[in-house]
Amino acid sequence: MPQIAAVLRELLQSGVTDSEKAISTAMTRCGAHRSSVRRVLISQPDLKAAYAEGHAGKKRDRKVDTITLKEDMRVTGKKPADDAKAAIYSLQKGKGYPVESLSRLWNLSVETVKKHAKRFVCLKYVETSPGEWVQCVLHPDTAQELAEE
Repeated sequence: MPQIAAVLRELLQSGVTDSEKAISTAMTRCGAHRSSVRRVLISQPDLKAAYAEGHAGKKRDRKVDTITLKEDMRVTGKKPADDAKAAIYSLQKGKGYPVESLSRLWNLSVETVKKHAKRFVCLKYVETSPGEWVQCVLHPDTAQELAEE
């Protein structure tokens, strides 16, 4: 442990004020684990203060994505309920519902209904008459039962 403190003091005197760089260098020179070097750095008041000062003036260059809030945007305290999941699970088991019918009923585009049905693996083709297939949304449990057969 005294060897680690000596290396850290030597680095500080040579102008290394970045604590992470000092920790990495001390790890290499002493063959110690990062947590051991960090523990020594924190336990020695003079080292802790010196590296904290060097860290204080340092600016972070990390970019952070932001969302500009506008007057017409909705903001809630918790994530809204998954309405599509509730709608799909409310379908009767054992029946197929044509995508176009659900599109009108739920006031969504055909593509949106298909997207939600694919998400729950319940978008299937049903043969209504020989050679005539209609794309339908099934209850997810019905779709799973038919897939197992």
